[in-house]
Amino acid sequence: MLIAFEGPDKTGKSTSAKELTYSNLPTYNMTYDNYKRIRKSLQHEDTITHCFDRIDWFTHMVYRLALPGYEWNDERPRTVFAAGDVHLVFKLHKPGTISVNDALYEENQLAKVNDMYYQWAEYMIDLNEYVDFSLFKTISIMQVDTSNGFDQELVHCSSPNKQYTSTALAGNYRSNESLHKFLQLEDNRIVAARR
Repeated sequence: MLIAFEGPDKTGKSTSAKELTYSNLPTYNMTYDNYKRIRKSLQHEDTITHCFDRIDWFTHMVYRLALPGYEWNDERPRTVFAAGDVHLVFKLHKPGTISVNDALYEENQLAKVNDMYYQWAEYMIDLNEYVDFSLFKTISIMQVDTSNGFDQELVHCSSPNKQYTSTALAGNYRSNESLHKFLQLEDNRIVAARR
């Protein structure tokens, strides 16, 4: 099973990717080349999970649209591609709870990036449903609250099996392990439905 984590800084993407990758060595910045390579190496390994910490083209797009005046000093071209066998998980700061002090960000920059990610997450969910889940296998949103320590909760999952809302999920998926079990179950349901 392949999982890609996306979202703004300070949401625990790297931690989630490391904890859920079978080798504890996730791939940073999913590119078309490393995606193809890992996909091929795991094609007969149904019980192994590998994670990507960010999708190169997606991160590039969102940050530049959210902070158009920022100088990135990175002119490397990106290849946009679909990954229909990857579960995309957005880890986003819960609105109104960003309490991160970081030298990399000026005031409100992280909030702007977070807001842009919310817009794109909703759009990608709609678009993925429109094209019959050919962009990503599922798309989920985990809200992260750093206002009093660290708390996360799965609040939405768009799957070809079912639309899971925060009411249906009812706070049952707050750890990386519970997220992993949830995605494994969805993955098994999707595979079974295609047979």
